Amino acid sequence: MKKAAKFAFVKTIPILLGYLFLGIAFGLLLQKAGLGALWAFLISAWYMQVPCSSPWWEY
Repeated sequence: MKKAAKFAFVKTIPILLGYLFLGIAFGLLLQKAGLGALWAFLISAWYMQVPCSSPWWEY
């Protein structure tokens, strides 16, 4: 099991780095716009919740 978890983690490192890059860019843009870390959290939480709440064709 430990070997499988290590293998899976190594394979997902590129995805992790992609999300890290996008998160940093998002944070920098919000900071430049004058918004704080709380706003970054609230905005990202909202946009993670919205696609999961109803089908895409209702937008």
